[in-house]
Amino acid sequence: AKQDEQARERLLQTALVLFAENGIAGVADSAIAKQAGVTPAMIRYYFHSRDAMLDAIFEEHLLPFIQKLWTMDETTWAHSLDVLLHISKSVIDGAIERPWLPRLWVREVLNESGLLRSRLMRYLPIKSLRRLRELAIAEQEQGMIAQQIQPGLLFVSVMGLTMLPLAIDMWRNLPGTEKIGNRELAQHAAA
Repeated sequence: AKQDEQARERLLQTALVLFAENGIAGVADSAIAKQAGVTPAMIRYYFHSRDAMLDAIFEEHLLPFIQKLWTMDETTWAHSLDVLLHISKSVIDGAIERPWLPRLWVREVLNESGLLRSRLMRYLPIKSLRRLRELAIAEQEQGMIAQQIQPGLLFVSVMGLTMLPLAIDMWRNLPGTEKIGNRELAQHAAA
């Protein structure tokens, strides 16, 4: 049973890396099996279908990441900046734990034809998104946030400002970025 779990997880991890590099549609089951050191029949044994494998990838590897983005104590919810810092730090921590995450996110979640996009849409944390928006609106009314900020776009903006640079590493070669690390990237995104 433990050996089965390990083989199944090895297949998922292999698929995640290959999907991040080549896109889900660009990776055959035979390539996943070969890279994982098993036969293609093992993929059908563990997942029965490609959709079942994608469901497992989403539920076991992406959903915990998404849930962590929104898991914070009530003191963090006191200010929108604290919420945004938590989210940006969680994105970076998630990318460190899951090196495949940024590229997979850009290819398969952000892309309109991405094969993980519809799965994400079923799990959008609507209450948390609404709470962040309402918090930002209240802070705008108090003069704490510039009027030009669109409260409904705060989450999307922070995700873009963290996930995109992590997915496209070329910015690290630009002048003046030599000392920018993950902490600075998180602070930049929140600011």
